[in-house]
Amino acid sequence: MQYHFYRRFLATAIAASLGCFVANATHAAPAAQQRGVQKKAAPAKAAAATAPARLQSSTTLADYGQRNPEQQHISDWIVAVVNSEPITHQELQARLVRIELQLQNAGQALPERAELAHQLLQKMIDDRAQVQEAKEIGMRVDDASVQQALQNMASQNQLTQEQLLARLRADGVSISQLRNDLRDELLLEKIREYQLGQIKISDSEVDAFLAAQKKALAEPDNERINLAQLLVAVPEGANEAKVAELRKKAESLAARAQQEDFAILVKYSDAQKANAGAMGLRPVAEYPDIFAKAASKLRPGQISAPIRSEAGFHILKLLDRQNASLADTVVQTLVRHIIIKPAAGETEQQVIAQLRQIKADIQSGKIRFEDAAAKYSQDGSALKGGSLGWSEPGQFVPEFENAMNALPAGQVSEPIASRFGLHLIEVQNRQRVRVDAKQQRELARRALQQEKGEENYKNWAEGVRARAFVELRAAPEAAEKAKF
Repeated sequence: MQYHFYRRFLATAIAASLGCFVANATHAAPAAQQRGVQKKAAPAKAAAATAPARLQSSTTLADYGQRNPEQQHISDWIVAVVNSEPITHQELQARLVRIELQLQNAGQALPERAELAHQLLQKMIDDRAQVQEAKEIGMRVDDASVQQALQNMASQNQLTQEQLLARLRADGVSISQLRNDLRDELLLEKIREYQLGQIKISDSEVDAFLAAQKKALAEPDNERINLAQLLVAVPEGANEAKVAELRKKAESLAARAQQEDFAILVKYSDAQKANAGAMGLRPVAEYPDIFAKAASKLRPGQISAPIRSEAGFHILKLLDRQNASLADTVVQTLVRHIIIKPAAGETEQQVIAQLRQIKADIQSGKIRFEDAAAKYSQDGSALKGGSLGWSEPGQFVPEFENAMNALPAGQVSEPIASRFGLHLIEVQNRQRVRVDAKQQRELARRALQQEKGEENYKNWAEGVRARAFVELRAAPEAAEKAKF
C-alpha cells in the first residue's frame, strides 16, 4: 500500500460519513451561526493578499520539498499564514509526496512541481480559511464522527480498523495527523452543507414554480419525448430492388425488436449507437415531423413499424413522454454510479480516461458494475455496489441529474463531471408514480433550493477567501542553501 491509498481512504470516509451527494441534506446550526463574524483588521501589507496569491518570485522549487521527505536536513518553516494560522513546509511537502506517489502508481506523468505546489497551497489556504470560519460560528466535529469515518475507511477496503491503522503506520502516515485531516474534511463538508441549507424558499416562490411548470406542460408545443432509433440506411440513388431488400431487412429488425433487447439491437443500426440509440428527452417540435407523428401513436416502451425517410428506414422506440396529463406524477429512477475525484495536480482528462477504461471493462464483461464500484468508487455508495437507490427529480445536482435523465435503462454513461467528481452512471430502472399536492410542493422546493444553494455557497467561499489575511513567506536562507 502506498500513500495514495491514504488519500482515497480519506475521500471515501468523508463521503460515506456525510452522504453529501444528496442535494437536500442540511445540518442544524446554533443561533450563533446566524450572525456574521468580525475579524481583526489585517496589517496594511496584507491588502494585496486578499485575492488568491501566487508563489513569491523569491520562492524556489526546492523550497517546497523533495521527493523523499526523509532527506530533509533542516528544520521546518512557514510557507503561508492564513489569519495568523501557519501552513508549514512539512504540511505542504507531505501532501506533495502523497500526490506524486499517487500519480506515479497510476502510471501518470508528474506535473511541474512548482505549479503543483502552487495549486496545492492555494487549496490548503482556501480550506484553512473555511475551516476557521466554520469554527468561529460554532461548528464542531465530534470524536464519534471521526471514529465513524475511520471505520468507513476500513470497511471500504475490507479491513478491520486495526489492520487499516497498522498499514497506514507502516507507510509512515501519522495517525494523529490522519484524525486531524479527517476532522477538517468533515468540517468542510459540514459548512458546505450548512451554507447550501441557508437558502429559504418562500411559499410564493413554490407557487410560481408550480404554475410555470403546469403551464409549460399544458402547452402541446412543450410536450417532451425521448426516442431511440434503429436505422437501416438507404444509399442515395438506390434502385427499387435495393430499396425492397433494405425494407425487408428493416421489417426483420423491427420484428426482432419486439422480442429482444432494443439496446442490444442498436449494434445493427446505421445511426449513432451511443446511449443505445436514445436521442434524449426533448420537445416534440425538435424531432422530425415523421418521428413526432409516429411517436404520437406510441405509449412508453412501444416500438414502431419501419418508417421511411430520405435517410432510410427508421424503427423507433418511445422511451418516455412528459405532458400535461402526467403533471401529478413523477418519474423515479433506480440509479448507481462510480465516482472518482481528481487529485491535486491530476487533470480531469486523466480521470476520464480511467473511467472510460472501466466502462469498457464493464461492457466487455471483464467486471460487473457493482464490483467496479466497490473497487474504484470514492464515496459511501461503493459499499452497496454504487447504488444510490430510487431517486426523485431534484435529488441530485443538475449536471448529474440531466445526464441520468437522458440515459436509457441498462446503459452506462460516458464520464460525467459534477462538483463532487467524475461519474459513470447506470440507470437500472424507471417507474412513474403519482404524487400528491404536498409531495409536488416539496419536490419544487427542493429543486429551487438546490439551484439557489449552489450559488450561495460559491459566493460564501469567495467571500471567505477575500476576507482572509493571507501572507506567503519565502523559505529561510538556510533552506535555500540546503542540499537535498
